[in-house]
Amino acid sequence: MKTMCKSFLWEVRNLFIRRWSHLAVGLCSVCLFVTCGCNRYRLNEAGGYATAINGSVVKKGVKPETDSEAAVIETEYGRIVIELYPNVAPRTVERFKKLVAETFYDGTAIHRIDPELGIVQGGGANSKDLGPTNDGAGSSPYPNLPAEFSDLPFEKGTVGAARGTSPNSANCQFFISLKRQPAFDQRYTVFGRVVEGIGIAGVISAAPVTEGTDRPADRITVKRVTLAPRANFAPGESISDRQPAATHGPDYVEAARRALAEGREAEAREYIKAIREDPGMVDVRAASASMLAAKIGKSQGVATGEDNSTLEIRNPVFSKAGAKGAANFLLEQGNVATDLKLFGFRRVVFTDASKQILEYDLDKRK
Repeated sequence: MKTMCKSFLWEVRNLFIRRWSHLAVGLCSVCLFVTCGCNRYRLNEAGGYATAINGSVVKKGVKPETDSEAAVIETEYGRIVIELYPNVAPRTVERFKKLVAETFYDGTAIHRIDPELGIVQGGGANSKDLGPTNDGAGSSPYPNLPAEFSDLPFEKGTVGAARGTSPNSANCQFFISLKRQPAFDQRYTVFGRVVEGIGIAGVISAAPVTEGTDRPADRITVKRVTLAPRANFAPGESISDRQPAATHGPDYVEAARRALAEGREAEAREYIKAIREDPGMVDVRAASASMLAAKIGKSQGVATGEDNSTLEIRNPVFSKAGAKGAANFLLEQGNVATDLKLFGFRRVVFTDASKQILEYDLDKRK
């Protein structure tokens, strides 16, 4: 129901924008300049177009052919590697690679996260400054791109070009789908797929947001985006296949959550065991540490120890009483305590600026 409401509200918004834009053209050309000069890209969640939108051609039956180079996105949470499809979306891939080569994305922010909708979005030019409210706006120095729609489905790991209300308004922003998105099919340009780090993107999507928005509460910086030979990374599967076993961890986390919610504790324990043994969870634990620490205020979370299985919560002003209060909150709140186990942490330690204050062995806690 909530997703349906979102779709309805976006349709009302888009209708208003289209009507207002026509009125603005009739009133004053300066108004048109202003509205075009601040491109705020959003994902329109409504579906309904089978083959085209506003006359845009949909390329059908194309099999993705990977570019010789992959894009490597380095974030504070970890690395995400994207293979690119120049035969599917040649102009979009060309633009993306051009901007990467010009270091356009370095220092930008992930400005939109929505675990319910299942997206992570970034690439806004204005996100390089320290004012978060304009992070979803801003274009590259180059003109907008024409739509390059295809019948490739938006599935987990698909990378799309974000755009405004016009199908020909993509410019520099991109988004990663974290689950099947049929409403996006043939309405947004697919130009790549995540082949490494989809778990990192999932953890980013679950970071705390500013109340009433889909903007991360704490800035999530894209340190840099570079190009590297595609052959340097795992082959991966076709666009419709599941992730390889080494990165099943995030899928297991979600399956374990469902099993626990439905009272299937034995099944949940099997998933938790698999999570702890899954090498793909090492990076996910490292990424989730800061997210879990953020739940108890201005603390830093670091995954340490063998297989990153120790969660260290650091706060320079921790007293023993303060650390105990933080521990009670972190370990006794059902959803947080569950996440500690689901991400495969075995120990939690609390430290101040110089020493360890408290330690908890999660294997000994029920």
